[in-house]
Amino acid sequence: METIIYFVRHAESPYIAGMEKSRGLSENGILHANEVKNILINQDIDYIISSPHERAIQTVQPLATELNASSLSLRGRSLRSLKAVKVRKYTDVRRI
Repeated sequence: METIIYFVRHAESPYIAGMEKSRGLSENGILHANEVKNILINQDIDYIISSPHERAIQTVQPLATELNASSLSLRGRSLRSLKAVKVRKYTDVRRI
């Protein structure tokens, strides 16, 4: 059984001082979040994991809604705190 992990960086979000965790997406970011949905909609996705930042959640929300996927938000944690994913070789990493 093969496990594929898709990493998605949050879509465009305007910088607002003091609102690092709560700032959402810009209008352009909302369009990009829908593009993410359109790109990944036909993949076999079981779980969507997001950082607790609002812009990250808003980026994957259209996909999660469309797939009716189980979702998990890492409240109180940064994805940077997760251990590195071991990649067997560079060709295992694909940009879509």
